[in-house]
Amino acid sequence: MKNKISVNILIPAYNAEKTIVNCLQSVFEQDYDNIQIIIINDGSTDSTDKLLKEISVEHKNIKVLKQTNHGLAYTRKALIDKASADYLVNLDADDTLTDKYSISNLINASHNGQDQMVCGKRNLVKDNKTRSLFIGSCFSKRANIKKYSFRTLGFCTGILISTKFIQKHFNFDIHYGCAEDRMLMFSISPYIERFSAINKYVYNYFVNSDSMTHSSKHYRICNEDWKNVNDFLKLSTSKSLKQDKFVEKLRRIFVFDCLANALNRIKYMTSKEKNDTILQIKEVLHSNNRKFTRPSGYWRVLAYYFYFKPKYILKFKL
Repeated sequence: MKNKISVNILIPAYNAEKTIVNCLQSVFEQDYDNIQIIIINDGSTDSTDKLLKEISVEHKNIKVLKQTNHGLAYTRKALIDKASADYLVNLDADDTLTDKYSISNLINASHNGQDQMVCGKRNLVKDNKTRSLFIGSCFSKRANIKKYSFRTLGFCTGILISTKFIQKHFNFDIHYGCAEDRMLMFSISPYIERFSAINKYVYNYFVNSDSMTHSSKHYRICNEDWKNVNDFLKLSTSKSLKQDKFVEKLRRIFVFDCLANALNRIKYMTSKEKNDTILQIKEVLHSNNRKFTRPSGYWRVLAYYFYFKPKYILKFKL
């Protein structure tokens, strides 16, 4: 007999021949049996399509779709639109679920399918070394989204989300080249009313260290981040959204997360890219009337230095 609550695992795949087998294997090993996998092959040019055809013959709970290359944001939206289960979990083709209990642990914490979102802990795997992305004290049996670690809101993967809820509320530009997960999560977070978090690892996030020092990549990601900030600040101040302390906190968290990300990435940029990035950040902060003349808290200090004393930020060298 199948479990009552159904789950879609949504996987966008582009040139994922080296990782897609391990990714899917982590799903096939789940002890939860009411799972259907939906994969969109986003115009891969390697052997991803061949591998997916072979795997789909062996496993009947996998649906493989193909499209010309449109990018991750477009593909993520297409997958969410096609989801029909009670819940969905986004899974990147180069990541894995932590163990066979990942989905069942999330489902068991959903209060019989009443919660709109359930989060667990995640590992970061880099150079065969694993560390936790989150501090355990952030979690409790029943957590309040307003007190939850902001880092979760930067990821849309490995989180159990009500399909009807996300299809109703998610709103982001499908042309984002990167950082689309952050914008997706921040676009739905103001509407969350029922949320749980568990003190168990459910997701392995793999980082390719070979690409970490690529200057243009970091510049592009920062550029996308601050387009997201601008869009989110406009979204979160719209008259259609209830303005309360939670929404204001989301604004602060979002700006802080992108500032911290920029600080982490700017050391890999060329001098011109650094200057362009700082100029863009200043323009976004200024156009949205964000005043940081009196720093209070880490995120405001970061904003203060980006806005008023960029020469200190520029000291981060390649």
